[in-house]
Amino acid sequence: MENSVKNTCSKIDATAVLSGGTERMYGLEKAYIPNKSSIKRLLHAITLSKNNNNVPIIILGGITNNSKIPESELLSEVALGLGVKKDKLILDTTSRNTIEN
Repeated sequence: MENSVKNTCSKIDATAVLSGGTERMYGLEKAYIPNKSSIKRLLHAITLSKNNNNVPIIILGGITNNSKIPESELLSEVALGLGVKKDKLILDTTSRNTIEN
């Protein structure tokens, strides 16, 4: 049995990232950053986008924990820092859980 995932899609129109949560920045009471799960998901979506003609990346995640910034906005800042063009990002800033996505 193969351990790799085969690409069975001939074309994709977009890729989506469901935020996996945030964690508090060490030493700062109200500053949150994307957690490792969120970052891994984002990196996978960026790779998919780049391998498919830079299709848009939909980032889903609203305000959770005590943060005042939606998780999708936090992840979009990471994506921009990694060279993703702003016009390739679509944000959902309202969903707070998988059901709301």
